[in-house]
Amino acid sequence: MAKNNIEISVLNKTIPVQIEDRDIDSLRFWTENPRVNSAIKRKFGNKDISDADVESILREEEHVKELLQDIKKNGGLIDEILVKGNIVLEGNSRLCAYRMLRDR
Repeated sequence: MAKNNIEISVLNKTIPVQIEDRDIDSLRFWTENPRVNSAIKRKFGNKDISDADVESILREEEHVKELLQDIKKNGGLIDEILVKGNIVLEGNSRLCAYRMLRDR
């Protein structure tokens, strides 16, 4: 359900976006995200991996554990997760932290 429509600027282009609630299980990690990709390469090299593999890697990252504590302290996310289709372009660590909170 869309909460509102806004626009953001990316590389001098205006892009319409919607802020909406999404099921965190319907979202997939973007493996080309630099932070995610570096964590994947450290553990798996260039091997193809599943979304579950990505999540297991991120769950071990210190920055994700710190983010989990920040989300608990702040009562939720401060910044949205940016999604195109069902791929998380920005906020892969936030998605992982939210799933960790859910699983506790």
